[in-house]
Amino acid sequence: MMALIDIDGIRTGFPVSSVVGAVTKLQRAGREWVACCPIHADKSPSFTIYAGDQRWHCFGCGEGGDVLDLVQKMHHVGLREAADMLGGGNLPTVAMPKTAPAVDDRDTIGEALTIWRAAGPITGTPAETYLRNRGISIRLPDCLRFARIPRARPSMNL
Repeated sequence: MMALIDIDGIRTGFPVSSVVGAVTKLQRAGREWVACCPIHADKSPSFTIYAGDQRWHCFGCGEGGDVLDLVQKMHHVGLREAADMLGGGNLPTVAMPKTAPAVDDRDTIGEALTIWRAAGPITGTPAETYLRNRGISIRLPDCLRFARIPRARPSMNL
């Protein structure tokens, strides 16, 4: 009789980044990790590990899933073999930093509302001129707005 496998325990116990990080270089992209796909020949990063480190997707080959799906695809094995490889320590893994990048806690909704309220109709603005020069001749709806947003000054902290 076959032993039961703790699938949920394996999924939560092995972050996707620890498996992928053992075979290819990972780079932070916001709250996610990106890398060249370990499943297919990849020259540019198309493999994304989503925030939470439990799900992944490759935009190159279209594959995706959890850590067990990844091991199955990488090693051409079934679910039981993938679980045994992870649970038995027969698969190289690396410890990845758990710290996520700092969250921007600015009031972006408030900023967006301020910009929207300061924006005026598009009629007579450089935006309308641009659209007309691109060949758009229909009446522009009132929901199209134009606002001049001041540039952020670069920080001089070096």
